[in-house]
Amino acid sequence: MTDTYPETDQLDPELLPPTLDLSRPELEPIMDRYRAPLEQPVPAYRPLALLVGREEAELEPLASDLEAEGWVVGTCPGPESTLCPLITGGSCVLRDDADVTVMFADPGTLSAGLPSLPRLVCAAYGDMPSVIALEGRIDPPRVDGRHTIVGAAWGSRQIIEAMELTKELL
Repeated sequence: MTDTYPETDQLDPELLPPTLDLSRPELEPIMDRYRAPLEQPVPAYRPLALLVGREEAELEPLASDLEAEGWVVGTCPGPESTLCPLITGGSCVLRDDADVTVMFADPGTLSAGLPSLPRLVCAAYGDMPSVIALEGRIDPPRVDGRHTIVGAAWGSRQIIEAMELTKELL
């Protein structure tokens, strides 16, 4: 047996829920929100910079300068400081979303191999370019494939220039 429902014009009007009259004057401000022009300005794209391997307090000057230049800034303490999915063979959402990653690395541990391996894995991950900022060094930016190596001792300006250079590799 199938259920049959009467047409709405056959229902008793007293049993139907009340209808909302959207033309009432008190609803006008609410309705105006939905009548807004369809051509809303599209927000400008802001690239995402991921800063990896330093304490947030140490990153503050660079983060402030990047934000002033129109970047959105994300931070990560580094693969050896967290349960990093890259080290276990997974993917990193932060790294996937970043337009450019700045990986701070101590050149003394880079030559030692094993202690710096997690940071090198992070720097090399994915298709997006990265900047490797060498702590205590004043090396000028040098492009190496899809990575740029720069001395971190230069400060924010040189690192941002290296990021712009790296972003051009896309």
